[in-house]
Amino acid sequence: KKIGVPYTISRIRNPEYNDKSLGFIKQNLDISFAINPDSVAAKEIFNLIQLPGAESIETFSRRNFELIEIILKPDSVLCGMTLMEMKKKYPGAYLVGIVQREDEVYTPGGSFMLQSGDRIGLTASNQEHERLLKMMGTMKDKVSKIMIIGAGTAGAMAIREFDDNPASSNKVVCLIDDDPSKLHTRLRGVKVVGQRQHIVEAVEKYDVEEIIFCIPSARSFSATSILPKNATFSSFFKGRVLFLFSRRTIPSKAPRRDISVP
Repeated sequence: KKIGVPYTISRIRNPEYNDKSLGFIKQNLDISFAINPDSVAAKEIFNLIQLPGAESIETFSRRNFELIEIILKPDSVLCGMTLMEMKKKYPGAYLVGIVQREDEVYTPGGSFMLQSGDRIGLTASNQEHERLLKMMGTMKDKVSKIMIIGAGTAGAMAIREFDDNPASSNKVVCLIDDDPSKLHTRLRGVKVVGQRQHIVEAVEKYDVEEIIFCIPSARSFSATSILPKNATFSSFFKGRVLFLFSRRTIPSKAPRRDISVP
């Protein structure tokens, strides 16, 4: 700011500088806005798990308003239904603002007919999205047992999101980390139960329904290198696999979502 820059933004990864000390640091260093990318990604993962029917979530107006994306499966109740018919069958305070069909993007009107494979952008409040997805049968019970791969700072932030939200009934049941010194230790009360070769065993033992990869510092990644030889996620796991780092290609048929880290 001393050279005339009106606003300054700082990216701070160390969680020690993002809690009580952050205000002091911002004031003394004259920082306009500070962001912890791992924390932002952890919050987005939490939101996705809270809303199982959504493929992605963007929040606005201090999280009072959301834009979510859902993908219509062949058995979806919305397939073959126009938006006008959808509004009549599922009334509510929501808006279908955009539909992507293969490579085409539409701003749909009331006569627009939905098809299998359509990616729909819905805008509404969080509560309205939950109500709508439940009515359509897309959203089931929120209770989910979660495995986190990566018992580092990012993993701790992901666990904290669930600990700090008592309304969430989801639970992190186990951790996986290749560091042998972390085996059988606990991170925010959750036990590190094994290394990558124990993933399949741990999924079965702890009845895991969601897997979160919390390895934002990874420079290269292959899902096949994480699993035992010739194994794929889809061969033993039917739940979602969420990733806290961006621009990675995951050769798996299991449902997945990449969370971008700035």
